[in-house]
Amino acid sequence: MTWKNQTNAIEFGGIPDPKQLLNLTNQIKTFNEGIVKSSEEIESIRLYMQKSNKYIFLGFAFHEMNMELLLPSNARPKTNLERYVFASTFDISDADAQFITKDLLGRMHGGSRVKINIKGGFKCSELFVQHARAMSLV
Repeated sequence: MTWKNQTNAIEFGGIPDPKQLLNLTNQIKTFNEGIVKSSEEIESIRLYMQKSNKYIFLGFAFHEMNMELLLPSNARPKTNLERYVFASTFDISDADAQFITKDLLGRMHGGSRVKINIKGGFKCSELFVQHARAMSLV
């Protein structure tokens, strides 16, 4: 992973100073802006997605292109983990949230082992308030 050896990276949970934050903002990229779509990078992303048991989507519109990048519809999960999905859904209707839920269940080959918590209208801050304990990493 290229990000592990960067000199201006901040450890998880670390407290950056204002200068570090400013320098790091220039490195933030969305999938569409800056990911080099090499098969190695994509496979690495997909592997992490398959191995994870908690997914938190913030400001993610669930467009087909991004969903295929993260969770290809033809992929099979490599683990039998119980999985939890949370998403901020500001400007997403309850009807679209139901459609997204169904799509995610299909991509994760979920059944009862996948718990999806998506309801239309949640801003990021509200999502954290509503699901703070469930989204905790400890």
